[in-house]
Amino acid sequence: MGFKILFESLDAPGIVDTLEAATWGRTEIRFGDRVVSELVEKDNRIRQGVYGNILQLAEWIVESWPRLFYERIKVQRETDEWYDWRGYHSARTGMRGQAFPDITISAAGGDIYEVSAMADSGFLAPGIRVSFQRTDKIFVRTEELREALAEVVRTAFDRLGKLSSPRIQNLKTRWEKVSANKDFEILGRLRASDYDALTPEDKEAISVVKKRKDSDLVFSLAETLAVASIRERLSEAMKIAEGLPKGSPKTEKWSVFHHGEWTRYGRPWRTGHEAASVFRKRFKLSDDYVPRAELSDLFELALGWKKSAQVCAMPETGSGLDTIQVRRLEEMPLVWTRHRTDESRRFRTAKAVYYFMFSRPNVGCAMIDTHSLPESSEANAFAAELLAPVAALKASGKSLDSWDNDAVAEQAKKLAVETTLVYHQVHNYLDTE
Repeated sequence: MGFKILFESLDAPGIVDTLEAATWGRTEIRFGDRVVSELVEKDNRIRQGVYGNILQLAEWIVESWPRLFYERIKVQRETDEWYDWRGYHSARTGMRGQAFPDITISAAGGDIYEVSAMADSGFLAPGIRVSFQRTDKIFVRTEELREALAEVVRTAFDRLGKLSSPRIQNLKTRWEKVSANKDFEILGRLRASDYDALTPEDKEAISVVKKRKDSDLVFSLAETLAVASIRERLSEAMKIAEGLPKGSPKTEKWSVFHHGEWTRYGRPWRTGHEAASVFRKRFKLSDDYVPRAELSDLFELALGWKKSAQVCAMPETGSGLDTIQVRRLEEMPLVWTRHRTDESRRFRTAKAVYYFMFSRPNVGCAMIDTHSLPESSEANAFAAELLAPVAALKASGKSLDSWDNDAVAEQAKKLAVETTLVYHQVHNYLDTE
């Protein structure tokens, strides 16, 4: 095989996260007999592989699979579309700046893909302390590339063994969907310029959608809907899109803060907790400040996001959708949800801020809460920390073993949040300190 990703499992002393510890090791990437993962450390030592967990690489592969293999779009560099494309085709970009070779995968025509490695030159992206040395490329057939990437996913699952968590379940569910569901795979090429394997009727349906200004939204909805055919998916998606209320125009406050989050490397990806900390510091909120019912007022004051235009009720349809966080061009976000309680709505409104301000640039015009992607879990973490901050829970003075169901429910009522948020904060953060 010309393209290889080799993984050697190693012990991970000091790694607190059990999932990342289980998948810790050394990864080496080869183009034929050429090692392209060679790197130089700060002390000038040379290594042939990179140390880290293979779980994050597997998550990127699973998330990117449809667009890697069914997208043919060529985009202009340094544009929003290019950053979006990079998120799905560049391993380093997609893995949020992790110390990993700058490997990019792109279609070269027909059944051939180009896999390229770019050496680091000058300075590195924030957080990277090693410099990768090789610039190289290799051309491989589709099945060879598929097998090399699929083996990474299988390796991650093998290392995880019987460990269980929502993160693992989300990854397995997504992998089963993208690797086996033919309809989903075909939907992956909806934005492409070639329509091999599509019927004339499907091609016509896709052409109709592509002419719409909200085509990205329609395609995003179509990928989520649990109906059989492509035409049915697109038809239902268009109905939902047409029923979406218009959002309010972007304000200067929103634009200044949003663009202030960009750097020369694109928008920096931040974990949910990091993003919550940045938000609090930017708007001079204390670590233990709890917004409660004032959250909408806070967003209006800080971001210019009008309270009356933040969230609205989704009508009952057969789509099975829970919530859509949508942001059209030049509009503020809009949260369209089935949920009616104030607590549920505040949580989903906070998630919209994460999606469109702090997540990677490949998060497009809509995020749908039924998606089991890494952005969703980090958006959950951002909303939980903003609404039920760990500092406020610590201030309650309760010991870890005193957080029973009654205590969680009592604190949730005090903070005006759902009980699951308090439970998440207690069991994911308080018991690790």
